[in-house]
Amino acid sequence: MMLFYIVGVCIYVQVALSVESVPRGHNEWLGFHRPAEGHIDVLTEVPTPQKFWEDYCSLGKPVLLKGIALDMPARLKWTDEYMKENYGDLRVKLESKYEKDFKPEGDRGMGQDSMRRFLDTYIEHDKYMVSQLPDPLSEEVTVPQPILCGSFRERILEANIWMSSGNTKSLLHRDADNAFNCLLNGTKDWILIDPVHQDLLPVAVESGSPYGGYTLINVNKVDLIEFPEFKEVPWYYANVSAGDCLFLPKGHWHQVRSYGAKNLAVSILFSRLNDFNPKGCPKEGVPPSELLSEVPMVWTYDGFEAQTMGNADPFELKDELEMKCKHAEGKLTLEMFEEDMISGLDVEEEAYKGTLKVDADEYEIPDENIEIMKQRAKAIMDLIDPDNIGYYDCSQLEDMTVDTLKKISDIKDPDPANTDQYEFLHLHPNLVRKTILSSLELSKESFMEKYHSHEGSMAGAQWIFETLDSDNDGRCTVAEVKGNMEKVLERFQDSLLADVTAHQAKKINQNSKDEL
Repeated sequence: MMLFYIVGVCIYVQVALSVESVPRGHNEWLGFHRPAEGHIDVLTEVPTPQKFWEDYCSLGKPVLLKGIALDMPARLKWTDEYMKENYGDLRVKLESKYEKDFKPEGDRGMGQDSMRRFLDTYIEHDKYMVSQLPDPLSEEVTVPQPILCGSFRERILEANIWMSSGNTKSLLHRDADNAFNCLLNGTKDWILIDPVHQDLLPVAVESGSPYGGYTLINVNKVDLIEFPEFKEVPWYYANVSAGDCLFLPKGHWHQVRSYGAKNLAVSILFSRLNDFNPKGCPKEGVPPSELLSEVPMVWTYDGFEAQTMGNADPFELKDELEMKCKHAEGKLTLEMFEEDMISGLDVEEEAYKGTLKVDADEYEIPDENIEIMKQRAKAIMDLIDPDNIGYYDCSQLEDMTVDTLKKISDIKDPDPANTDQYEFLHLHPNLVRKTILSSLELSKESFMEKYHSHEGSMAGAQWIFETLDSDNDGRCTVAEVKGNMEKVLERFQDSLLADVTAHQAKKINQNSKDEL
């Protein structure tokens, strides 16, 4: 009897020890690892631009402006039917509800949809509109008053729209620019972590020295055995309701979950300012309310052409060019741009801040990426040295226009997902050729299904088939394929930069979805 008792005690002690050795919050949702430090500041009165700068923006401190968007025209007008009737033909970008996962398809191709098609399908399909705000909609969006004068007003960069049927979740990540996120429908729960704690985060390895970034944490099941440092990370939260606007400072780590049958938000991004000039601000109170369409904005989108969502701040680009000029004896050359852009492909061990062990040698840069960067460097030189002198005279930099800086930014780091060409960049021409050749004499429907199985969109498949099918009889003959194959493949010739660090996102996304 005593032997059984001793064995029982030993088992109990072992279980107790093993339980004690498991950190609090292990394999739980993000935020269970320790109690929150509290809710971020909530203001029920709109702060003056100066107070907003001094108390929040200059300190990199988030704040919730309660009810500031309750009277925004968009909040009152943007029903699904209203948006379909007034904006149905505009093109918008799609994302999966699971960040950095696959691109859903729309009627305009991979990751591209018409507003009408999205509104007809987003509830029953895994679709999430994360798009640059088309200009016509800006006439029904008001800008938060604290940024309607002085340096803020001069440096408003872009506006984006976010819409889903709820149940979205982001990774724990950070964004490059300051932003106000105004919620029009539904609710959002935010977890926020000050960037001073970045050394305790398992930040994903990326090329260069990115301002944005994400962590390798599965937000549905945080592994505190694999990432033990994270259990020491303090965090705040924010509960956001329709009509609220949250100020998110540049570089602030955050994770967001959205709820409600319809979740709709608009975000307005502005520059990473180092100081604030109150020029044009009222001596007392806040500036009068203004619609976004009345405010100068760097990056706009007409709703039909390519988007510029996420493009670099041209004002900061000018600062970078000034620094280059100081070290280049007054002349910028093609070789300098090539060196700078190619070096930006490297994984920089010394620039990494996080808990992961980084070995730059593990990330080999493909020759194709280097060639793409050389092509971009040449395109920049062709733009700023139109007379082909062989260099750019830095004495002209002071007079360089914002439009020219925007063109440089678009060349330097374009996002292919901003265009309807993304699908044709994403799929390799050899795969397309093979799919076509294996579909000879097939019907249009059979070919489209086969192409779709290779992660192409139905819209892309239709374009290919119609290009091949010269006589429009619904079948592609050998002669038609021979005559039109190169015309099709021309559209697939350009290639994306190979992301040598992409495997990290794929792993955490799969783990995260498995837990839902």
